[in-house]
Parts: sequence; C-alpha cells; structure tokens
Amino acid sequence: SSKMNPMLGKMWGGVSDKGTLVIKLANRDGNHDLIELKESDDQSKLDARFVSEEPSILIPIEGIYGVYNLPCSGPHVVLITESEHVYSSPTTQSNPNPLLVLRRVKKMEIYPLRHIESTNRLSTPEQPAEELRQLKLLRKSFKEHDLYFTVPSGDGGVVKDVTHTLQRSFQHFVRGASESKWWETDPDSEGEAVDGRFFWNEKPARSMIPSESGNCGIDSPFTLLLETIVPVTSAFVGIQSNIPIPASSNKSNINEEYDQLLISRRSKFRTGTRFTRRGADVTGAVANYAETEQICFITNVADSDRRGCELVEVYSHVQTRGSIPLHWSSPAEVKTYRPHVFIGVDPDVQARGLKEHLSGELKLYATRDSEDGNSRRRYRRGDATKIAMVNLIDKHGDQGRLGLAFDAVLSKVLDGHDPLLANDSVKHIWFDFHAECSGGRWDKLVELLKQVIPALDRQGYFCVVPHFDADAPAWSISSYQDGVVRSNCMDCLDRTNVVQSMFGRYALYRQLHERPGLKNSLKRFRRRTLPVEMVVGYKQQPLTLPWTEGEAAHRYLWADNADAISRLYAGTPALKGDFTRTGKRTKRGAIDDGMNSLQRYYLNNFIDADRQEGMELLVGNCDFDSFPSESGGDEARLSVLKRLSRDDIRGYHQSHARIKVEPGDKVKLLRNRMKSETIKSCFPTSSAADEEGVDAESSSDFLLQVSASAAGEEILDNGQVLELINPWWLPDDYSGVEPDGSSSELAEDMVGRKESILPFVVSAAVAVLYGLRWTL
Repeated sequence: SSKMNPMLGKMWGGVSDKGTLVIKLANRDGNHDLIELKESDDQSKLDARFVSEEPSILIPIEGIYGVYNLPCSGPHVVLITESEHVYSSPTTQSNPNPLLVLRRVKKMEIYPLRHIESTNRLSTPEQPAEELRQLKLLRKSFKEHDLYFTVPSGDGGVVKDVTHTLQRSFQHFVRGASESKWWETDPDSEGEAVDGRFFWNEKPARSMIPSESGNCGIDSPFTLLLETIVPVTSAFVGIQSNIPIPASSNKSNINEEYDQLLISRRSKFRTGTRFTRRGADVTGAVANYAETEQICFITNVADSDRRGCELVEVYSHVQTRGSIPLHWSSPAEVKTYRPHVFIGVDPDVQARGLKEHLSGELKLYATRDSEDGNSRRRYRRGDATKIAMVNLIDKHGDQGRLGLAFDAVLSKVLDGHDPLLANDSVKHIWFDFHAECSGGRWDKLVELLKQVIPALDRQGYFCVVPHFDADAPAWSISSYQDGVVRSNCMDCLDRTNVVQSMFGRYALYRQLHERPGLKNSLKRFRRRTLPVEMVVGYKQQPLTLPWTEGEAAHRYLWADNADAISRLYAGTPALKGDFTRTGKRTKRGAIDDGMNSLQRYYLNNFIDADRQEGMELLVGNCDFDSFPSESGGDEARLSVLKRLSRDDIRGYHQSHARIKVEPGDKVKLLRNRMKSETIKSCFPTSSAADEEGVDAESSSDFLLQVSASAAGEEILDNGQVLELINPWWLPDDYSGVEPDGSSSELAEDMVGRKESILPFVVSAAVAVLYGLRWTL
C-alpha cells in the first residue's frame, strides 16, 4: 500500500513514440511532471528535459537505481519496478510513524537510453559480444544479491536510509544534522548523509549527476530525478517477531514481547568472492566486510489480540567482521583445496593499511566524548578496549604465519604516536577455534566469551526509548555503544558466525536483564529484570538463552545470516550451520559440510572469476569493456579476468619481497615462489624507491618491486635463482618448526608446495556415500 511505501503511486515510466524513456513524477503541487531521459546528442553525457507528450503505456516505478555507461551501446538506466515490504517497527500512541521501515528490491529493469529503432531494446546490432557478456554478468549479480532500502516515514523521521545503524541515525538526529542530499556530498564518504561503505548504487547513481552545476536547480529535471534515487545496500535482514519476555510469577500481569532483527550490511569496498578478494588495500578497506546490527524492539501488549501493542524500548548492538587487515592473498589453485597463503612483506604497506583500517573503525564505532555524558559510565569496568579484534585462525601452518604477521604489525602500529590509536584502545584476542573446539568440545567457546566479556561490558549497547508526553521530545537516548567487537577467521564465514552469534546472545541477555530504558520512564513502567531462575540459568550455560522461544529465534536468525553472507562470498551455505541452528554437531550437518566444501572447490576454481567481474560491474569498481572479435577476442577477455583476479589479489602487487644477494649477482624470479609474478625493478633498501635496474654492488638486502608478467622473465643479464629470506616479522634463524615440534609450511613456501587433490576427492566421495545412506 502507499502507506507502507510512499513511492508507490508517485512515479511511472514508459517509452515514447520516438523510443526514448519518459518518467512521470508527481510534483509538489499535486500535478505531474513528464521528464525525458536520454543520451545527449554528442553522446558524452545524459540529457533530461521536460516534455508534454505522455507515453501511451506506463508502468509503476518505485525508484531509479542508477546508470551504467557502456562504451558501444551507450548508457543504460536501471529502474526499480517492484519492491516488497519486509518490516515496520512497532509504534506508540503519541507517534504513529514507525521508527524503521525496510523494503527489499524485488524486480529491476535495465533500459538503454540511446535511441533505438529495433524492437529488441536490450541489444543493438552494433553491440559487441563482450558487452552482452558483461551485461549478462551484471544481471546475474543483481539476482544473487538481496538489495534493501529504507523509506523515511512521516515528517522528522530519524532513520533516513538503510546504510546507517540506529545509533548513527540518532546521533545525526540529536546533533541536528543538515538535510544534505547524497549527491551534495563527496563520493565514498562516511559522513552524515549516507555511509559510502554500504551505498552500493553510489557510482551508478552519481552517473546521473550533470556535469554543469547549473542543471541541478531545485526544480530542474535532473534534481527531480535524483530525488527518486534511494541508497540501496546488499544485506541480510532476518526477523523474528512476537517473542515473549519471561516474567516472574509476581509480575504475571505484565505481558511483554520483543521483535529481534538482524541486519548485516555488506561493504561495497573490496567486494568479491572467496579467493579473489582477501586482506586489505592501502585505504584500509578489507574483503568480506560486514556490519551486523542486532536490534530488539520491546513492546507492551495490553490485549490478547495485540490491538494495544505499544513500543516501550529499542536496543541495538553492532558487531563487524572482515578479512585480516593485512596485504595478503591465497589465489585458488586446482591442485589443492587449501591454496597457499601469500603475505606481503613491506612493513610500510602493511602498517599503513592496518592503521587506516583501525582509524576508520574507531571513528565510526567509538562514541565521541560530547555524546558520552553519563550514559556509559555504568559499563566502564577497568577495560578501555574500544576495538576488540577476535582472531579465530589456526596458530600453525599458513594461518599461523598470517596470525604472527598480524600480531607483529598491530604491535608496531599501536606503538606509534597516533593519539587515536592508544595502546589500550585496541586488543587482539587470538583464539585457535579448530584446536580449542576439536573433538566436538564446543563448550570451550565459553573461554573465548570470558575473554571478550570485559570489552563487551565496556562498550555497552545503544538504547533509546520513546517519550509518551506530547510536550517532550519524541525520543530519549539512555545509552550509547562505545566501540565494537571485530571478528575474523580466514574467510570470515563459518567460525566467525559461530562466535558472533555467541556475542550477540550475550548482548541480548544483558539488554533484557538490565533494561536501562525504563529507569527514567516517568514512572509509567516499573523497573523489570529477568527472573532469578533465568539469570542463574544463563550464568551456568552462557551458550544458550534460558527461555526456549528466545533461543530458537536467536539461532535461526544467526544461521540464516551465516548462509546469506557465505553464499555471496563462497558460493554455498555456511559450514557448521547445524551447530548454529541446534547447538550441537550432527551427522547430517557433517555431510552437508562435505558437500558444501566440494561445491566451494568447484565454484572457487571455475566460476568465481565471472562472479567477481559481475560484482565489480555492479558496484562500479570497473568499467564495461568492449573487445570486438577482430581486435582481441578470447585473448582480450582473458586479460580482463587477469586484471580482476590476479592484479590485485597476489600478495605482491604494489608490495615488495626482500631477498639477500651477493656482490655481482644478477637477480631472476624464483618461479615456484611467486607463481606468475616477475620482478619489475630492483634497488637497494637505502636507495630511492624510484631507482630501477640497479646491479648488486655489495652484499645487502634488496627490495624487489613485482607486478604481473610472464613467469621466469630475466630482468638482468645472468639470472640466478635466489630464495626469499624469512619475512621481517619472523627471526632470521626461523627454521619452520613450530614450538610444539610440528613442521611449519614456511620451508615449503620457499620452493612452492605441490599438494595432491586426492585426499579431498576421497573425502568428498565418502561424504556423498554417507549422504545417500542418510537419505535412503
């Protein structure tokens, strides 16, 4: 209905007799404007102008997603033609407008703006096969992503768009942030208008901004069209409604319920698939980054038919996940299920990326002192951690080397003089998930929870309550969340989701037990806490909520969240999903994990290159390329895939490898170590970075700047194969033997590892047989 979706009945689209796209908009005067959107005559930009002729056939449109520019067939506009209502938060009697309204994009239409006489408007005779292929990848990527947006409800709405958490939305509301439009802010911003990390259609939307500022007047056709663009994000949204809150016997007359929401916003920066996007870039953006917000709407139900349902309190807790913020990669290899890990060894590159990442996290999730007040003092218990980095990777092998590198770089960054990165503001907690929980010992997760609880208590959670007095402000903020727990494993999927659900359970328990939102509610409601038996039950079993309905809802939400994020990054549902859903490992769950692992292997090696390209096109990180058959063909397409899946992901792109040379040595690439990378320039560590082609005049360390090229190419006269010395974060005498006596893969790293795929094939076959047996 138009009540749930204000855009419904206000916008239509159709094709004129000339073949151009015409948008019909309801204006402020109650009439309608007709705007023709097409490519300009010189084909250099878009042209929008008012027209008087209305198309004979119009279809309803709910918004414009953006415009993609194709080099041969011109600009293509993407229209949101249908969306579905997902959730509206409960309301109060004094404020009938819901705080949060979520909608999911259901149907989209891609329309070419160039004048087309052909009846087939999605393809022109001149359109090359390469553009058609990329358009197909774009459509497929649209289908793979669940895209959400928020419609502000009523005047003075707090939640303006889906890219912000509740806390950030209220911070902007309290500060009286200006009503700036998204097109009036800098691209990729993290400001108050829209959070650029989660504004997935930002680049396609900015393609509609005219180059001349004079075309953006308040009543210009461009401005009217820009106002129809809503920020859209790729996310998971899960909802469990009407969950009863347990009450003591002496409070049985109080009937309270809560809705639990889980919103995981995926960052558009470094978006991609499992083995083509790893680690961080120089800006601090990391792969598979997601901000997960757990929201709890508590209502006071007066009648059994829920007609007297009224919002009482709102709670929110935010966690983040993301790839280890170092410059590293593990490109997919057909010969092994677990590809080798490559770690960049330039300390400056590593430290700069990690510092940028930590600074961004602190600016976004550490509450400023001006907003602190007294609301968070109750959470200060001797732990000053604002960013708790929970690292779940193994402590041996490739993962162990990566963990050592991360710990060393983090120590160096925190020892610096940046006042924002105080030594006690960031805490690294390394918990070897596989080693600690091996043999089904899932109870060991309690030890991790005990390590993180001080940070969770210190950071607190966000709480806001509505005012029931008409003369008072509509909302009152009781507490802020000051900091965030950031979790990661290698893929930030399976292990990460298990521990994040545990942290979310603890936050939900605290919110319903402490209920700070009721302490200053004008004595309308009595102070309430969970019954004593529930408190004792949780303290005895902190991996389970003591009320059945709440535990079941919590498990289903987080299990669905795990599957949604995993499908986009790895191509399959999450592993260990049976534990997240049921609290224990099952035989069927183990079989499903085996089948999903087999599917991941196939997708990562044979499909992900195209999926990666589709995602890059979707967010606008790469442009459409056309390669006519007479000037490249398959060879040109291969270069595109190499650019997407190799240029940026190898551990040495824009990085360095340190080696030792003797006087007179000529340097040649160690083929097995750097795969298809080759030396681009060679210079002593003491020389300027732009000095190239220097011979070794004395025994010293050299830095080799590498880039994608033919394997084994000789840069200097008489090539000599040299081994890499230990990375700078390991001692020079490191022998590749772990403290427990086990052999590390570092020694194999020097000569290249040739791991057989046979064990994986055998295990997959066994999983299939067990699956058939289980089914029969």
